[in-house]
Parts: sequence; structure tokens; C-alpha cells
Amino acid sequence: MALRRLWDYLASRRPGSSTEARLLALLCTPRAARSAQGAGRANLLTQDLTGLLKLTDPRAAVRDLVACGWLQASVEEVMAAAKLPVECGVPDFDDPQAAPFRVAKSARSRLSGWCMRLLSHKRLRKRSAGVRLVAAYAAAHAASTGAGEADLTHLAAACRLTAEEASAIAADLREAGWFTEVAIADGRMRYQLAEEVWGFAEAAPRPPAAPAPSAAQKAPARRSPKSPIDDQMPLDERLRLARQKLGGGLAGDVERALGCSLCVDEGVVNHIPEPKHLPRRLELTSYATRTALNGRQAAVLQAVLDRVARTAPPSGPNVRLAAVWWGVRAIWCGELELSAPKLERIPVPGIVAALNELTASGWLRADLDEVTAACDDEPALGVIPELVGDEPSLWLARDAATHLGAWVRQLLRHPLLAEASSVHHSVALYLTAHALPDRRVEVPLDALVAGSAAGCAASVEAAVEELHQGGWLSQPPATADGLLGTRLSETAAAIASPSPAVYEPVGYTPADPAKYERGAALVDGRQADMARWVEDYRTRHGHGPSWRTLRNAHLDHDDPMRMDPTHSKAIASLCKSGWLVGVGRPYGLRPGWRFREAHDLATTPRTEC
Repeated sequence: MALRRLWDYLASRRPGSSTEARLLALLCTPRAARSAQGAGRANLLTQDLTGLLKLTDPRAAVRDLVACGWLQASVEEVMAAAKLPVECGVPDFDDPQAAPFRVAKSARSRLSGWCMRLLSHKRLRKRSAGVRLVAAYAAAHAASTGAGEADLTHLAAACRLTAEEASAIAADLREAGWFTEVAIADGRMRYQLAEEVWGFAEAAPRPPAAPAPSAAQKAPARRSPKSPIDDQMPLDERLRLARQKLGGGLAGDVERALGCSLCVDEGVVNHIPEPKHLPRRLELTSYATRTALNGRQAAVLQAVLDRVARTAPPSGPNVRLAAVWWGVRAIWCGELELSAPKLERIPVPGIVAALNELTASGWLRADLDEVTAACDDEPALGVIPELVGDEPSLWLARDAATHLGAWVRQLLRHPLLAEASSVHHSVALYLTAHALPDRRVEVPLDALVAGSAAGCAASVEAAVEELHQGGWLSQPPATADGLLGTRLSETAAAIASPSPAVYEPVGYTPADPAKYERGAALVDGRQADMARWVEDYRTRHGHGPSWRTLRNAHLDHDDPMRMDPTHSKAIASLCKSGWLVGVGRPYGLRPGWRFREAHDLATTPRTEC
């Protein structure tokens, strides 16, 4: 019931004198309602105001909350917080014991995530602050079936509206498809949420658990080690076990899936994934203390540079360097995480323009509106189709791929290259990736020109000479028979591979083409319907379905708990063909770029010639 307590607080406290200020208060309240360390503190970025909330006058909204005493912050600092968040005070929550309401740590995280997901929903993201407030209030006060009833006076007070404005907005939300039915009479608003947004409704309370059987009634049972969660286990206990097993990996889709009461109502049991199946931060891998590449990583980096040079648009050095940056992050499955804060941290000039260029060309598939609204905890997923598939030259284990991405960042931020241009960075990256164990480098000049998108050989040769003068190279460049030869300095060699490149992947098992074809045939002609089903499921539940749940809903099967390899190939074919994304992310499936393009094409009105 934390959602409804949140709205009761806003209705009684009434922070701000505008709907935009109230919308900002809605975002800040869950962040400040902590029960321990950090109580009364809400971190804010400029991106929260302009990207997620899309306020028309963000400065006025912050100033409004500061003026009424609800928020303690410097307006100028908040508006300048492009990369590092500003810690703002919410005095109402400074003392957890006297706070208007308290929320447990796990529930607070879900509450904050609920606000961000709802406010960035496709039906609301371009709507006014008043519309989004009413939509959020209605979702919070609806039952798990989507039916709801609200007191119009309480709604208007919570959303900083008049009763007449709230009534008009309710009708507008029906036209927008948020409601399927809405009626206002006798000061009450009765409504029915559209089925695709039921997942935002406050979950119905669970019935009390049956009394535990006595020792005499208990029958001996053996628990399978592969089934750590019992079908009847309470959600809180399920989350406790998951937190014990996954630690920081219990977040986002995984946490919402394990605590999803709607799944319980539908008889779906979401099991705790194995830690090895989750993306891990670099400090949690065996590569945490390594700085240099190994031979296999060097070979994969060479293959990525070659693939990017052949497929990415030659729009200039900045775009090419950005393509390499995202290419190394997509080598594991062709997917990468994108968010507005991540863009700010990428050390490539003009990164936003490069993203627009690469998405416009189709080389990188991503929804720019989702990227703008995404945060680091809930990033948008982009796909590079050229890197999707079973390609031996690009095969790398997940932890090794994580290290390779961190290595590229390390090179671009190296003190010797701190002031370098994108051409210099691309050339240094190419030469370091192709260096031999004795530090010698000999590469085709035309390949180096194509890899850096410099436009001409003279620019590349000048960049190599400047790298020599700056200390990255210890030997002046020499060109003969189309080959450029030089040598890395000791400083540069410290992060290069100390062993020869390994072009044959170790531990790689090629996919069986026959199994893949049989799996693809099972979903042929049904791709759009299955992707739409995944989108609806994700909207209702707040997380994606497991592969088994998707299979059970669409493919014939003998055992609902056992996943047939052919069925796995069927779902993999949907991911490889762009209909789904979320490979390797437990409960992270979502519609892919091909579905988005088909949907946009179907909804674009035709014009008569």
C-alpha cells in the first residue's frame, strides 16, 4: 500500500503551486523516504527534469518547491547537474521516526522504479504534467484487474488540479487509451485501466498463509537443488533468498519478477537465476585487476574494428569512434545499454550527434525517446544488427567482453591521449590492438584510414607522427609498400596484449544450423504477434517473461517446466531477427527494433499523392 500512502501524503502536504512542481515532488518523495542512511535526501540530475519528466520550465518547478520550503536545493546546481547528481534535502523525511510514511529499502526501490517507468510510458511521455499525475494516481488506486474508484476531491488535491481540470484530463486519458472506461458522478471517478497498463496497478493483498502443518503431519520431501524457490513461498521470503544469492544482482527486471504478485495470481513461478547468467560489474570478475588485453581479446578487438570499418557509416572520426565504443559493448550478443547519464560519460566528442547519425543510418537500432528517458538503473537496450549472431571471430565470454569495453575506456582516457582528437584516439586504438608482443606494429595504411574515417592517408600519417611525439609510440612511422610500421612505447605496451592474438576461439561451440532452422520455422509468420504479446506482458507485469513463459503461451509443448532445445532456438531466432531484445538478461525480454519499425509503419498515416 506504499503507493497509496504516497498519494495521501501529496494530497495533505500539497508541495508546490503548479502541476509541474507536484510532478517533481512525486519523483523526489520515494527517493527521500528512506528508513535509514540517506533519509530525507533525494538525488537529482538535470536529465530527470528535462528527459524523464519533460518539464516545460524545470527551473521554475525547482524554484517553486524550494520557495515553499518542501525542497532544500540550489536551483543553479540542479540545473547544472549534467553528469553528477545533486543531493537535495526533503525535510519532511529527515527523521525516519517522524516521517509522514516510511518504506522498506526493497519497497522504496520498487516504488521509485514504478514512478520512473510510469512517467516514461509511451502513452504518457509526451503528455502534460497534469495528465501524467492523474494517470499515475489512477494506476495507484486501481485493483490488480485495472478497475478503480477515486474521490475526485482527493485526486485534485494530490495532483494540484481543480475538480473540473481533473474531469477533463480523465476524458483525455480515455481518448489516449489509458482508460477503457471512465465516469464521474457524485464526486467520484470510476474507471477501468487499459489491460496493457494493469501492471502499474496496486497489487491486491495476498490472502493469509495457511497454518504450518505439525511435525506429525509433515511428509518427508526432497527439495531439488535446481529449484531454490518453492511454488508456495511468500514473496518476501523469495526476495530474501534472491538477495542472499545474487547480492547487487537483485535489481531491475529480476527483482520485479521475483516479487511480482501478478505472476503469482497467474500461476507463474519465477525462479532465482544463477549469478553466472547475470551481467556483472568489472570489479566482480576475474579481470578486476587487469589492465592489459589478452591474446583473445586483442583478436576480437581487431575483428570489431574491421567490422565497424566495413559496415558503419563513414560520417567522420567522431561517429566512427562512437561506433567502435558501442561495437565493443555489443560483441557478446549484439545488444548494449543506453541511457542519458551513460551518454554524458562517454569520452567521445559529439556523442549525441553520433548516436543520431548511427540510428538514422540503421547501423544502431534504438528508440531515442527511450534513451532520453532512461536512467542507469533502468537503461534502454540498443541493438547493432551487424554484431548479432554466431560469429566465431567475435565470440568472447561475457566477463572478457566486459573487460574489453572497460579497456577501451581506459585507452581513451589515458593521460598521454587526454587531449587527443577522435582521429588520434582511433589510430592509437587500432595500432595498440594490432601490436605484436615485441611492441612492433605493421598494418596496412588503407585499413588504418578506413578504421579511423580520417578521409585521407595524409591525415592518418600526421596523427601517427603526433602520437610518436606525444610518447604513445617510441619509433617514428615509416610507410613502405602500403604498410605503416612503428613501435609502441613502454607506456602504451603496458596495456597492449603481451601475447600473440588468438584468432581461434577457445570453448566456442558453433550452433547447429538444422536446430536453428527448425526453431525458426516454429515462429515463422508469428513474430509480430509474439513481440506484441511480450510488450503487453511487460507493461502489465513491469518485467519481461521468461523464455519458458513465452514458449508456454505460444508453442505446443509436452512439459510446461522443461524447455526443449528447439523451442530455445525458436526464441533465439526472434532475437537474432530483431523482433525481441533482452538476450542474456533474465526477465529482460522486450520488443525489438523490427517490431518497433513495423508498428511505426502501421500507425503512420498515409498521404495522398
